Amino acid sequence: MALILAPNAGPVQAQVEQETGSAEINFTPRGQTLRFQGKIIPRPDLTVEVVATMWGKIYLEEGVYEGAKVEKDQPLARTVLELPAAERLPLDDRTLEIEQYLEVAKQRARLAMDDYQRAVEISKENPEFEAERDRRKQIYQDSLKALQIVNQQNTRQMGVIKRRDPRTVIIKSPLSGYIDEIYFVPGDINPEGEFRKLLTIIDLTTVWVQAEIYERDLPLFQNAPEALIATTAYPGETFRARFKSLGSEIDPETRTLPVYFEISNPEGKLKVGLRVSIQPITDKS
Repeated sequence: MALILAPNAGPVQAQVEQETGSAEINFTPRGQTLRFQGKIIPRPDLTVEVVATMWGKIYLEEGVYEGAKVEKDQPLARTVLELPAAERLPLDDRTLEIEQYLEVAKQRARLAMDDYQRAVEISKENPEFEAERDRRKQIYQDSLKALQIVNQQNTRQMGVIKRRDPRTVIIKSPLSGYIDEIYFVPGDINPEGEFRKLLTIIDLTTVWVQAEIYERDLPLFQNAPEALIATTAYPGETFRARFKSLGSEIDPETRTLPVYFEISNPEGKLKVGLRVSIQPITDKS
């Protein structure tokens, strides 16, 4: 629960500031000094959990770590599924067989081409050799067709290997932001199958401020379309926040209610969890 400071708090205020590590921040718009303590939280719709869509070993891409800034569609991680030996051995045998056929087909095509070229040269001096030239031409054309067929088989086999051993799926960032938390150790095998949660990304271009207020302070916030926000992280600097909403339920134990303000944060200066002071503004003048 966030703490609340009232005017003229005296020793209580000093104790609160000592416990929270917050220095006093003077807010005096139109003579008011009432201020509250809160914290920065991510905007819910700008927080995304990234999941793995395929079972397998999981690896992080270079430059991906907690706190790192990432861009939309940037590769974050990859899952790698390797075939078991019982499936890989027949695949390897078939691959080797096709490679051998391919090498033989290439050699036959080269020899047939050489024979045909020699026959062409001979037929230029000896017209009676034209029939042999045509025969060797047909042999050469047949060897090219055979080579084409084996090439197609080899291409299909390489595609099977690429898809299955290993099968790799690249996981990209759904939005620009900062990596808030990573939930796995690179190289781990995903034991839960599909849709394992990998990491959380937060877009900090807009954030919320959350504070807990007592029932008696509800009118103040209901009539405060804006607030000034300050933090000891940036002494002498204030941020203007727009009222977002009040919580729907009062905590029966503390008798407090959450209140939320929204702040534009294009430079990402306000980090999640940062403690702030909140001065409601009930009059824009």
